[in-house]
Amino acid sequence: MSSFFERDGSHEDLLAASPEAKEPPARLPRRRLTPASILPWFILGFLLVLSLWLITLTREHSNQQCARRLSTPSPALEAVEYHSTLFNGSLTYPSEYRGVPTSEIDAAWDRISTVVAFPITEDELSNTGKPARPSLAKFVDGKGYAAELEVVHQLHCLNMLRKFTYPEYYPRGEDDPDLYRHHIDHCIEMLRQQIMCAGDVGLITFDWVEGHSAPYPDFNVWHQCRDFGKIQAWHEERAEGTPVGLAGPTDRLKEAP
Repeated sequence: MSSFFERDGSHEDLLAASPEAKEPPARLPRRRLTPASILPWFILGFLLVLSLWLITLTREHSNQQCARRLSTPSPALEAVEYHSTLFNGSLTYPSEYRGVPTSEIDAAWDRISTVVAFPITEDELSNTGKPARPSLAKFVDGKGYAAELEVVHQLHCLNMLRKFTYPEYYPRGEDDPDLYRHHIDHCIEMLRQQIMCAGDVGLITFDWVEGHSAPYPDFNVWHQCRDFGKIQAWHEERAEGTPVGLAGPTDRLKEAP
């Protein structure tokens, strides 16, 4: 007698026909990486990195770009950075630079107003628009022309005017009164030109204040300032190691500039 399996087919056929038999899951075809599929992602990543680099570069150079647009050429422009500063214009603000003269006040002014010449190259001189004339002073090693920063001279002038208001503390050029008077007038004129050149358009507002019959000006005004500390550090570094003394003249101007 034929078995069940023999009548209806092989054992394998029966298993294959069973409703409980499961086929193995079909595998999804793998996508092969090709240059065409990678290229869009590569371009996107490159553009992202480029954008971040440009933003960083713009921020780093914006200070110097602004400084170059607003200044005459100078090697010190590389030290210029800007920051917001609220001026303290209160009438009795206790600054280290104001008040009845003391050794501490004099030292504070000396730190910011002492003229120290430093060398500049012929290219740096040419960038200022001045010719390399034979009368220009050079250092003894002959490697640079003597120069100073305008801001230091302006502070020197301001310090001269400060001292002028305290004749009981500082001499007034008794040896040559006329020269001293010319020096004071020169300083006033230089500061006038600088103030008018800068043309500060900050706004001073007014408040009604008890005890005052007229509105009182509020001199506490925000300004965009150059970081003087960084300029001073550049000045000191540039002057460091400068040869002591200047070379003798090879020519002289007929009149002072």
